[in-house]
Amino acid sequence: LRRFNSQNLKIYRAYEHGEVLAYLRLAMKSLYPISKNNPDIVQVRFNLIDDDNAVGQHSIKTLTCKLYQDLQKHRHNKSIQSGAKVQAD
Repeated sequence: LRRFNSQNLKIYRAYEHGEVLAYLRLAMKSLYPISKNNPDIVQVRFNLIDDDNAVGQHSIKTLTCKLYQDLQKHRHNKSIQSGAKVQAD
């Protein structure tokens, strides 16, 4: 049943570098390696949260806020380089 349900399945795993579950996933990957496909697992690691606490870095709210802030900075810098005016969303 699991093989059938994992056919053509794509999983995106976004996480913060140093967060508590990253270490558990690393240990699990050594015991149970990630398959190349079925399901296809795409992992994206970020390093945006300035917190020494591994549990504190496991906040999806903080991660998404930091991603949004970086996006806004990127948009602002890109518009300055092109000479366009920055408009608030």
